[in-house]
Amino acid sequence: MSIKKMGAWALSGSLLVMLAACSTSGDPGSGGAPAPSDAGASQPAANQAAPVTLKMAMWDSNNEFIAFLTEKVKEYSKVKPNVKVEVESFKSDGDYLQAIKVRSGGNALPDLIELKPNWLSDFKEQLLPLDGLNALRSNLYADKYKVDGKVLAVPTVSFPELVYYHPSIFKELNLEVPTTWPEFMDVLNKLKAHGKYIPYAMGGKDAWPNYPFNEFVPHILSDNENYLGLAECE
Repeated sequence: MSIKKMGAWALSGSLLVMLAACSTSGDPGSGGAPAPSDAGASQPAANQAAPVTLKMAMWDSNNEFIAFLTEKVKEYSKVKPNVKVEVESFKSDGDYLQAIKVRSGGNALPDLIELKPNWLSDFKEQLLPLDGLNALRSNLYADKYKVDGKVLAVPTVSFPELVYYHPSIFKELNLEVPTTWPEFMDVLNKLKAHGKYIPYAMGGKDAWPNYPFNEFVPHILSDNENYLGLAECE
């Protein structure tokens, strides 16, 4: 069927990619992060500050996003000329996670690492608390992803997951397009009860189409914005 004849419905869950500082060492040049400092605090002029090199690791299959982030890093160096940020990118989140785990075991994490929300607890011992920073005041989600009551990362990216549907079938069965998770489940149950159509289908040959449901659905069904903290307590 032509995609032009299909609509799209956005799941209410979204991925928040975390950027976190790691505390493997107090020496910024040895792979550890310096103690967090408030961007609004009084500091020496940048041209008088000692040179600092920070290492940042991230992954993305989209070359354009990697290029975008690399340019943003360069912009930061214009604001803080004494700070040089070296970006290391991975094309696969699986390869990235394996590399980060190995480095974590060897106390050699980069200063800045990108994490999925459900990876936070795995690295919480290596992450610096970021509570109290002025930079968090304008972030709407940081406190929603606390672990053990601490903000360990700053959400930087969110995006929707889409479900395509056939408008003609919805018209035939007099169904309304769902806008919430309970409504979505109700539509699926009605389609199943009708019996003519398969309520939901998803390609599972590759692992990646399944991850949104494995990763986000528990959060959505919990109906708790602080799901990570709740899961940690349990």
